Amino acid sequence: MLAVFASPAGELSAANAGGAEIINKINKKNTAFIVFFPDLFTKKIVLMLFKRNVTRFKRNVTRFKRNVTRFKRNVTRFKRNVTG
Repeated sequence: MLAVFASPAGELSAANAGGAEIINKINKKNTAFIVFFPDLFTKKIVLMLFKRNVTRFKRNVTRFKRNVTRFKRNVTRFKRNVTG
């Protein structure tokens, strides 16, 4: 299972979590709690984030997805160039 932390710096870090765990990362005045329920599984992650962290977190997720897409596209292009 994957845990995603939202930090004030705005980077995403992933950590493995087994069972129902509460992982909290405290940075100065910002705290992000991510709670896991193994029975609900993968995508059903309950996020409890404070204040503007939520919006920042969402923005980071979007950026991350965009980067992944771009990366995939680049890989495909690269493969095409190599074989062609």
